[in-house]
Amino acid sequence: MVLLVISATAQNDIRWTQIESPKDKYDFKYFIKVSENDLKAVFAIPHNKPFQATKHSVFIRNYNSDLSEYTETGIPPESPLTLFISGFRNYNVISGSMDENKNPMSQFGEDNRIVITDNNMNPLVTKNYPLHGKKNKFSGAPDLGYSYDSTHLIVVNDEILSFGKPSLKEAPRMKYIDVYDKDLKLVWSDSVNFNLIFGEKTDIQYYHVDYINNKLVITASCMADGMKKIKAALFVVLFDSPQSYKVIMNKVFPYDDFAYQSLLTKEGKIIICGSNMNTMNAPLSPVKRQLFYLSKDVMNPDAEPLYKSYEIDKNFANKYPEYKAWLVESIRGPFDLVRLGDNIVYCCEVRYVTTSTSSSGSSSSTYHFNHITLISFDAEGEIGWLKMINKSVATKQAYNDHFAKVFSVGNDLCIFYYDYADNIAGVKFIEKPRMVTEDKMWVAKAIVTQEGDIHKAMITNIGEHDVRANLSRTERVSGNRFLMVGSGTSLSKLGNYFGFYDLD
Repeated sequence: MVLLVISATAQNDIRWTQIESPKDKYDFKYFIKVSENDLKAVFAIPHNKPFQATKHSVFIRNYNSDLSEYTETGIPPESPLTLFISGFRNYNVISGSMDENKNPMSQFGEDNRIVITDNNMNPLVTKNYPLHGKKNKFSGAPDLGYSYDSTHLIVVNDEILSFGKPSLKEAPRMKYIDVYDKDLKLVWSDSVNFNLIFGEKTDIQYYHVDYINNKLVITASCMADGMKKIKAALFVVLFDSPQSYKVIMNKVFPYDDFAYQSLLTKEGKIIICGSNMNTMNAPLSPVKRQLFYLSKDVMNPDAEPLYKSYEIDKNFANKYPEYKAWLVESIRGPFDLVRLGDNIVYCCEVRYVTTSTSSSGSSSSTYHFNHITLISFDAEGEIGWLKMINKSVATKQAYNDHFAKVFSVGNDLCIFYYDYADNIAGVKFIEKPRMVTEDKMWVAKAIVTQEGDIHKAMITNIGEHDVRANLSRTERVSGNRFLMVGSGTSLSKLGNYFGFYDLD
């Protein structure tokens, strides 16, 4: 059984401070950089209306270390019209479209653009991505990503190519990929047609681009499609130089659907862990699901990938008798993969939605967040330990706010999640399905050691402060300090809040 060290009272409770909005003219949006001495947040003036042109009503607020003082800087006039702002090292990256997007249901028919600025919002890089045909469209604004070690900025533009005449086929897409180094030097510029790499019938539904040792790496997957005679598969594609690619892995799976995460190590190994499921089975028949660990050495592309799989059925659950009643349904796709020493920890959380309809015909949704399952894999894909954190939360509020968040802290993991006090303090692993008021919920932390021991404690209560923490937006400020963002839950506490939490 899991070793539990419990505190029944709040430890180092969060002191919530309202994010200042003079005369309620500003809307806080999100933080783009969080560090000990530099915290930057995006604000907007809320006068934009649906189906009308977007205006430049966005600015950056630069805070000091405790967010008690700030300066404000507007974005440059060459910024795109529909935009998102993120941070890359000491730069600000403004990405978006020159399409005013008056109809949010339409796709983007104007140039995409990125503007990279210094700390004072002086543009250093401005680049347009034009469409390559009058009837072509972008599927949205540019996608921004970072290399595995955060030393490179990756920009991906997804262009939908027009057939020029009516067609029942799905329009092909071209990916335009740019990579910038820490000095904003463009070190890679490429156009990638997935139809040429994977075939016209292969419908790639998820992909990730990374950059290592001057090479581009794309991890991609497709689900099974019986009509097209396509099987579920995972691919790894290596580009030694632009327009020079090689599919170095094509792993076919027995079931039709995927939920997984991947990470690239500094040694050049891609590790992919997830759940492969059969979702097309007959009604009332058991869902088939396998847990898998897949590792591919990008630096040695001719080497065979390492693959281990575990069928999630009653026999698997019998190996962990303390969790047998819940384990089969609790292993879902991971919300994160985290390094812990020499191992990889697979973190998944049961999330689902139920909908009810009243006699008057109105419907409402309830969001459920149940157990967290943690699985430690060694470098050979063997399971070192499997542990579960007992929790059962039902809420009708802010679905994403309750997503658990995990961080590596020293030699341990720290997981922030929501639960009720008796579950946090309880020693026995007991399911307690219920629907109670949200103000009974606590933000909890679980410290997980390399051996799989779990130490749980309560941090802060919604009802005590009338502020609900948005866990998915929690950021690490330094080694043991975290910045949490919350929103008021009562009329007297409406607005956005921040609070620092320091691990003991």
